[in-house]
Amino acid sequence: MPDFEAADVWVAAISNDPVGAIAQFCAEHGITYDFLSDERSVLIGRLGILNDLIEPEDALHGIPFPGAYLLDERGIVLQKYFHREYQVREVPAFVLAEGFGLPVSLEGYPRAMAEQDGVRLEVVLGAPDLKFRQRAQLHVRLDVRDAAIAGEPAFTASGEGVTVGPPRAVRGETRLEVNLVEREVDAARAHVSVRFRLAGNEAEREVGVELEIPVGELNRARRA
Repeated sequence: MPDFEAADVWVAAISNDPVGAIAQFCAEHGITYDFLSDERSVLIGRLGILNDLIEPEDALHGIPFPGAYLLDERGIVLQKYFHREYQVREVPAFVLAEGFGLPVSLEGYPRAMAEQDGVRLEVVLGAPDLKFRQRAQLHVRLDVRDAAIAGEPAFTASGEGVTVGPPRAVRGETRLEVNLVEREVDAARAHVSVRFRLAGNEAEREVGVELEIPVGELNRARRA
């Protein structure tokens, strides 16, 4: 996981599968981070993540809920992400930016730009692509060059194949959560627009962009 390695974040996973099964799984999927075996689900139970929706007599009993704890260097939990559906996952940039509050590099990621009256709107996907049910962010930046905006700009967004959450102002940019909800699509789209007024001019203006979001393949086992 190069994004986490670059941010000096250690990644480890835990499962109630035996060591041999985990080793085979890691080999098939190219997993290189630490993957721990907790066959009796002792630590899983202590962490409070045992999937209690599965009855004790079920063969799957003992598995954890899918999710992640984010810890600082002192072992203090900063954030946690847990979901009932195992397909729901946060992309690395989401975890780094939202969970750890770290800056993320968006270099090379899908982006779209538009400019009007000296105001430029840029929308960047916080991932190279999106896979089914992944959670990512749209990083929206409004750049005022030769003009000044009066009041607060109003952002609106919608999606095709994706859901787009409400805008939030975070450290000099606006972020919107985006989640791929269509499984059988080659590409999805997000539409982001902003309404604003320039200083000294009461006329409301609007600029918008359409960002095409590539759809990535799910991680399949590697062929020998």
